[in-house]
Amino acid sequence: MKKKNKKAISSIGMTAILAISFIVFFLVAIPGVQASSDPTYYVNATSGDDAYTNEQAQNQATPWKTIGHAVTNASDGDTIVVARGTERVEVDIEGADCPELGQPFGDEAKRFTAGMVCRQIVKVQVKNASDGHVFGRVTVFGKDLSLELVRAGLAWHDRRESQDPALAKAEHEARQTHRGLWSDQNPIAPWVWRLGHREPAHPRDGCL
Repeated sequence: MKKKNKKAISSIGMTAILAISFIVFFLVAIPGVQASSDPTYYVNATSGDDAYTNEQAQNQATPWKTIGHAVTNASDGDTIVVARGTERVEVDIEGADCPELGQPFGDEAKRFTAGMVCRQIVKVQVKNASDGHVFGRVTVFGKDLSLELVRAGLAWHDRRESQDPALAKAEHEARQTHRGLWSDQNPIAPWVWRLGHREPAHPRDGCL
């Protein structure tokens, strides 16, 4: 009886291993197939609830306030491009205004942003949206991109867009410690710089 029990247990064990192998294959292989037909998520700037199901979100009539998709490019420090279905949506980051690419620390800001978000899944809390262009707050791995840029001294807290006290505090600390652009004696804010300069074209190489 003991030998029979051992054989039975061995048989059950092999069946379990085969079943687990099949489940692992299913979980790994199927998402790879589905990735080629990424769904489109529709955005409404003034209403919506992030608790909608995926099925509801793919209905054009459903307001949806958050984009959660992969970043394909960092055009500059405060502009990224996310993949939303087959579309590419440009996102302006709320509350942080980085130096332009022609300014000191403009390239550093772009590299910082690219290092945080390129090829990552980000969450964009939409504040405004129109014609494939979105304005909103971006988080990646639980980190607020606006806050990280301002904290690193690579962006001004843009009070025209956001009165967030966390951004105000981060800018104050960056100024006090002369981080990033605050190491310059008289840094020029990008909104002032743009008055006398044409905004440079954004090369699409931020995620290379």
